[in-house]
Amino acid sequence: MESFFVRFKNSLVLTIVLLTQTILLAVQVRNPEGPSQTDGHKVLLLRSWVVAVVTPVERVSNAIGHGLRGGWSNYIDLRSTRQQNQQLQQEIARLRLEQSEFAEDAAQGHRLQQLLAFREHYVTTT
Repeated sequence: MESFFVRFKNSLVLTIVLLTQTILLAVQVRNPEGPSQTDGHKVLLLRSWVVAVVTPVERVSNAIGHGLRGGWSNYIDLRSTRQQNQQLQQEIARLRLEQSEFAEDAAQGHRLQQLLAFREHYVTTT
């Protein structure tokens, strides 16, 4: 039986050569700081490839995270809003009842004033 290295010698050599060239290119790449400048800070090719691959995934995961946090906080806010709405409805009902009691008291006071005025107009005892 042939060994793995003997059988795939050409493929392995090609892979090693391409990997070496990629690493050497990654070390040599420079990114100019502006259009007029020829030399800039050093950016590794491997790093730029990794950034190009990872950035979209990170943006998507970040957007999903923000969406989930926003949805969750809005849900919690709505739950407290529903509870607050029920409390306010109960307070409105209580205040309406109080208002009707005050109106009834005012009407009774007005009737008593009319009776008192009637009594003052007629000198005779009632």
